[in-house]
Amino acid sequence: MNLLNKFKKPDDYDPVEEAWKTQDLKKMLKALKWKAKKPLSRHFLLLYIVQKTYKKRKESKKMTQLCEEIAQIHLSELNQYTPLLQELFGQVPNIQTHHYLATILSESHQYDAAIQVCLKALAIGIPPGKGGSYKDRIKGFETAKQNLIH
Repeated sequence: MNLLNKFKKPDDYDPVEEAWKTQDLKKMLKALKWKAKKPLSRHFLLLYIVQKTYKKRKESKKMTQLCEEIAQIHLSELNQYTPLLQELFGQVPNIQTHHYLATILSESHQYDAAIQVCLKALAIGIPPGKGGSYKDRIKGFETAKQNLIH
């Protein structure tokens, strides 16, 4: 049985799931106010909003702010999704929210906050993504912080 459907009756309709599956940012943002019927629907909704807004962050400050805000919400709720994700994937998957949030924070010279995000990723065992290991990213943020001071 698919874990996404684990607690679902055949006649259940989950508008949150439908919203994230569209990959339409407007629909996904509207779905933020709805309660998800499936355990991981909200996780995927937040994840895909973060991905969409991260890709558009250079287009407008609003997208950067929205990405940071939704990423913070996603990370604050992540503990409730981690066990289900481990069951679904056999391990904690590479959840890019940490990577994206750390990057956005570093782009505005918030290096200490970016380091904290990386430390949280390490603490829950998020595997490294395309941006390298979180330990390497921390070193890079520490160097950038020192260069900013000098």
